[in-house]
Amino acid sequence: MKRLFFLCFVFSAAILAYSADPAQTEQENSLSWGLEWGISFENEKEGGDTYNGFYFAPGLAIHSAYFTKDKSFGFFMNGFVLFPAYLSLKENGKKTDLSISDIDLMMQFGFLFGPAYRIAINNRWELCCGLGFDFSFLFADMGVVTPPYNVVFDGTLITKANGSSVSVLFGIGGDIRFRFHFSNAFFLSGGSSFTWNFSSYSSEEYSFKVSGKDYSYGSSGWDKNYNMFSIRPYICFGINIYSKTESRLGKAS
Repeated sequence: MKRLFFLCFVFSAAILAYSADPAQTEQENSLSWGLEWGISFENEKEGGDTYNGFYFAPGLAIHSAYFTKDKSFGFFMNGFVLFPAYLSLKENGKKTDLSISDIDLMMQFGFLFGPAYRIAINNRWELCCGLGFDFSFLFADMGVVTPPYNVVFDGTLITKANGSSVSVLFGIGGDIRFRFHFSNAFFLSGGSSFTWNFSSYSSEEYSFKVSGKDYSYGSSGWDKNYNMFSIRPYICFGINIYSKTESRLGKAS
């Protein structure tokens, strides 16, 4: 896995070095906003326990791309903020379905970034694709739940507590999109990102009161044998920004 990360880094650095031609400072940049729908499949194995999850999470997309004029190679970054609306969880064969009304707050946000390649189909249509690194956070405020461990404080068995968790996910991914330029300055784009997160660091915390006093306990660490595969289709509205010695709206002529 370290070799894979190293190869991705070297490839990204080579593409950026090729794109940034000192003799050619004309730059084509784009920025777009839109709607994104995340579909994720998660699994983890630790000891004799098996955990599987399915998430459907609509949300917002913020995308940017950079190319030097007349060159096909460049750089892209896709930002996203997703709010899971439906979850299907299975732990050791026991399945639980949750909707947005069952969780106080759950949110996933992060970035997919790396080298990009574009193909001009005609004066209006353009195909863009990219490969890179995925880095994201998964936050959940679970509200009042039953703690997963038997904990006794001041002689009282804790059966209810406010639970929250934060996971940091690391992985790789790709993106493919079509862009339709309906003017020199504005465009619509539609496509999808694909990611594989193969490493996760998680932290859980449970807080409660006993005899009027506040207590909390939790755990954190790297998740073993973790995988999450995600597909995130989107549709966006964007603008082209051309810059040389100064910036202006619109593609380079």
